Amino acid sequence: MIQALPVPEAHRARRGHLCVTPTLQLPDFPEVFAGGDCATNTENPLPPTAQVAYQEGAAIARNLKAIAEGNAPSPAQVHLRGSLLKLGLSESAADLFDRFEIKGKVGHLIRQATYLELLPTPVHNFKVTSEWFIDNVFHHFGSSIHLAAAKVGSQEASE
Repeated sequence: MIQALPVPEAHRARRGHLCVTPTLQLPDFPEVFAGGDCATNTENPLPPTAQVAYQEGAAIARNLKAIAEGNAPSPAQVHLRGSLLKLGLSESAADLFDRFEIKGKVGHLIRQATYLELLPTPVHNFKVTSEWFIDNVFHHFGSSIHLAAAKVGSQEASE
């Protein structure tokens, strides 16, 4: 869909991403805004991550409201909070504000808490938390049962 837009190549970045102004408007179509991983501000390129998309979406909403009220749009302010990376079932790495790197189970808790914070309603929060809890309980007990069965099997084989 993005590729089909009548935007000249001069206003496209690598992979066909749309170049936008600091206010997230298309240069050739100032009534059109774009953000997230389909757009890039060549003056201040940002990584195509969810945290950037959320903040750009909020900036676009503020700018649409400003235009509707007869005011000028303002440049998007995006504040990167760090990076989160899942490493297997119960471990993660968290790089917070490019200052602190936390790995393992604590990094996993930080990652899960961050995603819970971004959910739109308490109902979603409860649903996802219960699913994670159930997955962790069954994974833990499933591993324990598997280990116990293997131990019994190895004891029988040695007798």
